[in-house]
Amino acid sequence: MLQYTDPAPAGAAGRRAFRIGDSTTGVLWGTDDAAGRPLVLLGHGGGQSTQAPGMRARAEALVHSGYAVAALDAPGHGGRPRTAELERRIERMRDAQGSPDFGAAVADLNAAVAQDAVPEWTLLLDDLEAEGVAGAAHAGYWGYSLGAAIGFPLVAAEGRIRAAVLGLIGETVAESAAAIRVPVQFVMQWDDPLVSRVSALRLFDLVGSRDKTLHANPGAHGEVPDHEEASSVAFFARHLPGAAA
Repeated sequence: MLQYTDPAPAGAAGRRAFRIGDSTTGVLWGTDDAAGRPLVLLGHGGGQSTQAPGMRARAEALVHSGYAVAALDAPGHGGRPRTAELERRIERMRDAQGSPDFGAAVADLNAAVAQDAVPEWTLLLDDLEAEGVAGAAHAGYWGYSLGAAIGFPLVAAEGRIRAAVLGLIGETVAESAAAIRVPVQFVMQWDDPLVSRVSALRLFDLVGSRDKTLHANPGAHGEVPDHEEASSVAFFARHLPGAAA
């Protein structure tokens, strides 16, 4: 069950921190009437957390558009403890910075984090359903970079996720991509130094859903244009039950 570490908030966009078990931490937004709202799960990028300004802004925009939002801190992020194996992969990534191996080191780290994160998201959906959050039975998922490394295997395995916005990742998640059958909006950056455009395009081609859209923008990894935010909210409005189209 969710253990709330904040008092119940006032206002529609109020946020409430929680814990699952001993170490998994997260935040809910729109908890005043979450039982009647469609739900979007937010995955954060590498080195970030549920407290990152971009995550909070995205969550608040979704709440103002009529959604409830849930986010988890990925393993080793947001103050969560790091295992020795995770520390080793982080050190390898740091050592590779500025070299041609950096992108592969980031992908390796993200894959390791995702392996532990996916079961945590499943447990969160279980707990939200138990609390009467109807949207947990047909949720959306939104994540880029590390959030997509977690999102691809999660969306492939979790039948309660009915639509996903994913991006800034390449073929490292090819097997999961092929198993996805729900609508996907895929975002890539044409000049991304971490994910080659060839790898991103191949991944999009591998996504198994018949309802998939590619959004390719100029710029580097962290330069996704602001208009993608509104586009993603509109995507969920088309695909999640109870969302305002």
